[in-house]
Amino acid sequence: TSHFMHLPAPHQGLLFGNLVPALAPGGTLLIVGHDASDHNHGPAHHRELMFDVDDVLKWIADESLEIVSAETRVRTAGAEHHGLTAMSDIVVRARRIS
Repeated sequence: TSHFMHLPAPHQGLLFGNLVPALAPGGTLLIVGHDASDHNHGPAHHRELMFDVDDVLKWIADESLEIVSAETRVRTAGAEHHGLTAMSDIVVRARRIS
């Protein structure tokens, strides 16, 4: 699994691509990160380090994988005294079939 691992290009794609061969048959790969298209994450989140679902699918493309889910999910975040806001994250789950 990789949760909110935001690296500079091209390291992001290399990391995710290298996770695929590490999966055993039947193993699950789970990648979660801030959605690059969501402006609610703010400038402190370094948008150039973010990615979207299509990026991840490109980086992990392998015929031994079955994509179980690849979507954007919305969550509420923030401190109540500063206000809550909806933020989008991407979730990609794949299973090794061979």
